[in-house]
Amino acid sequence: MNRFRSLARALDRATALTGALSCALSCALSCALSLALSAPPTRAQPADAHEPAPLDARRALRRLTLDLWGEPPTEEALRAADARAVSREGVYALLDDPRAAYWARRFHEDALWPALELGDVISPAISLLFPASFYEAGGDGERLFALLPALYRRGGLFVPCLDEPAAWDEEGRLIFEELPDGTRREGYVWARPYWADRDVKVCAVEAQALEQSPGGARCDSAEGLASGYCGCGAALERCVSFESAPALLESFRAQVTELALAHAAEGARYDELFTRPDEPVNGPLAHYYRHLATAAIDPVVARAPVAPADLPALEFSERARWVWARRAGPRESGVLTSLPFLLRFQTGRARAHRVASALLCESFVARSGVLPSPEDACSQEPNLRARCGCADCHARLEPLAAHWGRFADAGSLSLTEDAFPAFRADCAACARGGECPDLCRRFYVWEAPTPAHAPYLGLLAAYQWRDAAEVAAVEEGPRALVERARADGRLSQCVARRLFERLVGRAPVGSEWPRLRAHAAAFGESWSLRDLAADLLLDPAYTTPSAALWPPAASAGEEPAP
Repeated sequence: MNRFRSLARALDRATALTGALSCALSCALSCALSLALSAPPTRAQPADAHEPAPLDARRALRRLTLDLWGEPPTEEALRAADARAVSREGVYALLDDPRAAYWARRFHEDALWPALELGDVISPAISLLFPASFYEAGGDGERLFALLPALYRRGGLFVPCLDEPAAWDEEGRLIFEELPDGTRREGYVWARPYWADRDVKVCAVEAQALEQSPGGARCDSAEGLASGYCGCGAALERCVSFESAPALLESFRAQVTELALAHAAEGARYDELFTRPDEPVNGPLAHYYRHLATAAIDPVVARAPVAPADLPALEFSERARWVWARRAGPRESGVLTSLPFLLRFQTGRARAHRVASALLCESFVARSGVLPSPEDACSQEPNLRARCGCADCHARLEPLAAHWGRFADAGSLSLTEDAFPAFRADCAACARGGECPDLCRRFYVWEAPTPAHAPYLGLLAAYQWRDAAEVAAVEEGPRALVERARADGRLSQCVARRLFERLVGRAPVGSEWPRLRAHAAAFGESWSLRDLAADLLLDPAYTTPSAALWPPAASAGEEPAP
């Protein structure tokens, strides 16, 4: 037995020693690999002095399909691969394959971030239907109720109706039962919702299809639905369930993809992605525009981008069918005024910052990281372009943000001159006290916390602190920004740079800059994103492995951006 214990201890020591040696060897290899990957070759050489070593045909095909399709080639394709795989003809064949929608989708998702959440497109308290199990542990998941009817009609925010059929008195009024907890509850009814081919249980108040509330508000408006009396309408069309919400969200995200794919295709002009006055609409979006947009008050949508009369006749279930429809607003400008973009980036500054970063390759970095004391008079300046610590960035950001001045913050409502004049006397009067309309509080300058605000009282908030050029930008909208960036080359240069970074996996360096500028110049003539992608996929920065692993240092004095 003692011999067994001694052997066991010896094995333990051996194991520990082996583990230590293994760890040391692993650390040494990791350090060596890290140094090899992070440090340039030790021998002296000028920038870009690497020998081109193009990928062999099989590796080239594999890299191309992974980048363009998101999947490797088949074994049969690999066996048949030859030099044509990296020819222009071969690259165009890959780009024209339906699977190539992958690269265009990923490129534009990175640029435009169409990742909306449910609260970005509806007002949950008004339009969202909850299952009764949300309130009752283990309760019926099919019985649906909404928050405001629960609060105003049943006496509690998360109070569903009874799990029994509804009843009405002889005069047709719903019968409510008074419960010991102080709530009063009606029963449910069966209804066929727009999102399903089966009936579901819905609390009787929510299932109503009234035209107006007892106070006279239209039941297709936020005011009417917020009363708790209107109900969800026929087929529950004015409400969203946990079942229909994912289809709506996916449709908003997919709309950006559909727009992008239309302008990445052969023969399409990419610049029109940011200027065209129409948009693709599928079944869920058509339903949202008809029945839900008018009730979205926070975020404020109120008027759908496409007028009801111009909407295509699509069923909610038609998620894969897209029909182009003309927008109603005077300043519509492609994806930059689409509902997904405006709701994803909810202020003019956020919208401008996203466009500057993704499409113009501009950044906002202060010249000094030192901020003055909050007590300093300069820190109290209400105009951000003049405030210490803020002026560097806002002096450039505010003129860009002005282009979205006629689109609501925290929403997508187009603030047209007929409904939202530049000046309202009643909003200016708010500063003198009395009842101030909600419209003034949300969209106009209605108070003057400092003397500097006084000259702007009554103006649409978008005009505050603006000079003449920025006022013109407010009136022109985002289209004017795109047209200027297209004319001066910023748009084509930046799109080329961003696509290079996407495909190559790093920023351009050294002599890659002149080649990239040449690609961008050609792109600015044709506006073919497909041709630009082909040019970049055939560029040595992409086709040469050594260029990807050992990027040459930038030449001295060269600009870091095109």
